[in-house]
Amino acid sequence: MAEHALPTYHVRMGACARSLAAEVIGPMRLKLRQPEMLFQNAYTWLVFMASMDVMMTYLVLWHGGVEVNGIADAVLLAWGFPGIIAFKFALVTLVICICEAVGRRRPPAGLALARFSVAVNCIPVIFAAVQLVFFNS
Repeated sequence: MAEHALPTYHVRMGACARSLAAEVIGPMRLKLRQPEMLFQNAYTWLVFMASMDVMMTYLVLWHGGVEVNGIADAVLLAWGFPGIIAFKFALVTLVICICEAVGRRRPPAGLALARFSVAVNCIPVIFAAVQLVFFNS
């Protein structure tokens, strides 16, 4: 009789372990199915506009203009143009991390923040393009 109770005990523990594994691993599988990044399209535009900002900054400086952002100007004086590139993309990385953190808790707010970041990065690109077109004629 004791031999019969032992396999029953293992079967019950096996079912319990399977149930526990399903409860623990099941949600983990659902999390793995989420995209790596929430707002990939917005981040693509953010990186594109940040790249355009760096290129337009280079063109404005090459044509004798000045960097109007005080922090970026200090970075430019200290580390040159490679420093500006590193600074810009460090900021972009920080913004993406903040958008991801906000978006995991409140997706509409995270998306709005990502879109706002793209719009903010458009401003210096537009101003630099206007400077290059109208003031270098």
